[in-house]
Amino acid sequence: MDHRDYGVTGIRTMKSVTMFNQQEISRVITGDSIAIDATLGNGHDTLFLARKAKHVHGFDVQIEALENTKKRLKENGFDNVTLHHESHHKMDAVIPFQVDVIMFNFGYLPGGRKTITTQKETSALALEKACKLIKPGGIITLALYIGHKEGAEEAALIEETIKHLPKSRFEAISYKPLNKNSAPYSIIIEKRKD
Repeated sequence: MDHRDYGVTGIRTMKSVTMFNQQEISRVITGDSIAIDATLGNGHDTLFLARKAKHVHGFDVQIEALENTKKRLKENGFDNVTLHHESHHKMDAVIPFQVDVIMFNFGYLPGGRKTITTQKETSALALEKACKLIKPGGIITLALYIGHKEGAEEAALIEETIKHLPKSRFEAISYKPLNKNSAPYSIIIEKRKD
């Protein structure tokens, strides 16, 4: 079972943020879609996207994450992915065109060093760039982990960034357990069609 099916306490959530985000992505992704996995981790989201999209671009600053993802894709026979050893906040320098879906999974690399986490400033900047890269009708999913100090601060800044998105162009919803203060949660951003 995926580690992300459980919150900080180890109690299974009603529907994991991973499952919820993948369900939302499945509403809009097609075999012609171009997708971005903005934070590779161990490649679970990348593999999910590769199974459904025409092509996937994946980003991570950690070599270990790139290698783990490359191995997962090879074991499952997918080669429709381009991996970039680059921070997610520089995705627009690599991808000069709009895409259909973007997935973020913030925090630290599962099984890696917990001292290396996504950073609130670059994550908020990455989200701003994702909002420009996403096509009308496309969605951005965010998995936020607030069980550690950096994650809580990051989630607060990301929520503040989302509150300033123009309501005429974006809709945002949250899938969040209300009685588990440190459980992971999800935010879905949909860009309205022109």
